[in-house]
Amino acid sequence: MVRTGDRIVARKRSNVARVDFLKLAASRPATKFPVGHLATVRVLRPRIPEDRRAQAWRIFLQAFQLSDEPKTAGRALRLYKSAIQLDPNLASAWGNLGNLYFRFCERPDEAEKCYRRAMQLDPEIPEIYLNLGVLVHQTHGDEKESERLIRIVLKLRPDLHEAQEYLVKELKRAP
Repeated sequence: MVRTGDRIVARKRSNVARVDFLKLAASRPATKFPVGHLATVRVLRPRIPEDRRAQAWRIFLQAFQLSDEPKTAGRALRLYKSAIQLDPNLASAWGNLGNLYFRFCERPDEAEKCYRRAMQLDPEIPEIYLNLGVLVHQTHGDEKESERLIRIVLKLRPDLHEAQEYLVKELKRAP
């Protein structure tokens, strides 16, 4: 029997399916769902209570509003770290923390760690690959790795013009 609050992880990781299932489970907490429908999924307990996750997202949004200005970057950095403490699986917070380390703190090693952690948590965010590609090219001079990362961006989101421009201008210079 599946109880309210259980999380479904499907083979294709469909957030829509998980949300729909949770709504269904919440509307019928005593209902037993047919086993045949759960044959390809695993029922897992959420690792982080929803109130902590919601609080982490609120803090993330506050940090996001502050993260473009150098004078508020320190506060944004602390807020992103707080959001990550509440929800260590918040890939967007890891990615934006990496942006702050790279752009304002001049700590590319820390930025790279943050980007790689974000990629582990959510490999479907193209901006993280783009940012890491730029970092690898500018700090390590590794054009092959940078190009590989930019090509991943273009596979995930072909309409991301920043990636197209970076690939053409920076990485594909005429010999």
